[in-house]
Amino acid sequence: MIDETFREKDPRKRSLEIDDESWKKKKKKKKKKKKQQKKTKNKKKKQQKKTKKKKKKKKKKKKNRSPPMDPSLLRNWFSIVEANWN
Repeated sequence: MIDETFREKDPRKRSLEIDDESWKKKKKKKKKKKKQQKKTKNKKKKQQKKTKKKKKKKKKKKKNRSPPMDPSLLRNWFSIVEANWN
């Protein structure tokens, strides 16, 4: 049965020609579609966060490498190795 008070509040539903059941089905379908869109949007967001985290981890690994050796220390080391070789 058609709820007249509801039809008065919502101008789109004023015409009595609209079948209540079909309208409910359409509304349900629309709701389902919105829910699905929200799910996919959330999935995409999660995926983006995951990729961002991976990129950050890679950057951290690069930062943790040992700093380059001081040139004077390198020269000393080579001279010691050369002396031991001869």
